[in-house]
Amino acid sequence: MKEQLDKIFRDIHPHYQTIIVERLGEDSAFLCVTKAAFAKNYEFNCLCNSLENIQDSFFLMSSLRGICEDLIAIKYINEHIKIDRDKLIRLMTRKRTLEGTIVQKSFLLEQKPHQIFLEFKDAEKQVGELTDEIKAILVKNGLKGDKEFPSVAQMATDAKLIKLYDYLYYATSKTVHFEPGLLLRLGWTENKQSDNFIFSTKNFNRYHADFCSYYAAILFIEFYKSFKKDLQLDKLIKKDIKLIREVLDEQIRMPEIVTFEECNIKPPSIITQLLAKSAHKLGR
Repeated sequence: MKEQLDKIFRDIHPHYQTIIVERLGEDSAFLCVTKAAFAKNYEFNCLCNSLENIQDSFFLMSSLRGICEDLIAIKYINEHIKIDRDKLIRLMTRKRTLEGTIVQKSFLLEQKPHQIFLEFKDAEKQVGELTDEIKAILVKNGLKGDKEFPSVAQMATDAKLIKLYDYLYYATSKTVHFEPGLLLRLGWTENKQSDNFIFSTKNFNRYHADFCSYYAAILFIEFYKSFKKDLQLDKLIKKDIKLIREVLDEQIRMPEIVTFEECNIKPPSIITQLLAKSAHKLGR
């Protein structure tokens, strides 16, 4: 699968180089964000499928969540914010920058008091004012202004991506939050008679590599579906998307969050899985 996807994404590269170019101005902030998200999505797919050494694939898992949330939020803004869309992006960027300086000030003053770092006067006050401006834009567009922005889950529901979001949220949250089950799963032994396990993220490298490769491709397809008109992707990569879908469809199993193998349960045989796949196709 990885070799096939790698070739397809390499073939997309000339189109990718065209798509990611855009003039950055006050009236193009949203388009630039959309193109940047496309670049991030595409480049992650290239990375997942071209890695010669997959031993560190565990550390790629968390990126899936960020790419998924980019897709959901940008799709929501594209569909629901028609008035002051570019201004909204600028306000959100400014607000997050100010919030970053507030957080870094608190941390650096404690850890390295002599360090000279960037800070802005009345940052907290500015953050409050920017929040009010963001809410005002939501109200202008017929949305509720009681909070700054809907949750990602709410936006995913609106975008009809909630099942994909829930799946990737659960799978990737285990890699960024404390999860005892995940840490224990990193243990492996070749000797079934021994109680001694070796713990390493490398023990499941094939699983993590396949998981990232498969679901990165799905997120690329979803990005194409959502922005094919805005970025003229239909003209450029429609045939490539068809090939990606065919590669994914050829796989007997989608990578799962909880596997038979980790639970020491024998998985269905290849024949059984192929029969199930054939029966499903015939029943459509």
